[in-house]
Amino acid sequence: MEEVKLWADKNILIAMVIGGVILLIGRVTLMNSTKDFLTLLVSGVVVTLLFMSWLAVFIDLMRVNIHNKSVWFIGLLFSPLQPLFVILYLLNRDKNLRLSKRFKSI
Repeated sequence: MEEVKLWADKNILIAMVIGGVILLIGRVTLMNSTKDFLTLLVSGVVVTLLFMSWLAVFIDLMRVNIHNKSVWFIGLLFSPLQPLFVILYLLNRDKNLRLSKRFKSI
């Protein structure tokens, strides 16, 4: 079985999630003041960063055989802490792939 790679580097995806969360916090503080062009621009960047990183992890989950796949799907789809699940998945991806291969051999 060949190794399936992510479409982007793991560190870039983690940086996208962290940047998106930081901009989301900034967007909430800007939204309290006014609804100007800057708030709309920050909102668009936040949605783009968080959605692209989430989509990369979601597609990767569908492509690879990973240990506890259902737990990761539930966390990505239904959790209010989706950015946290994206980061945890990216940090633990290699370990979960090794676990999946190990459990198949048993």
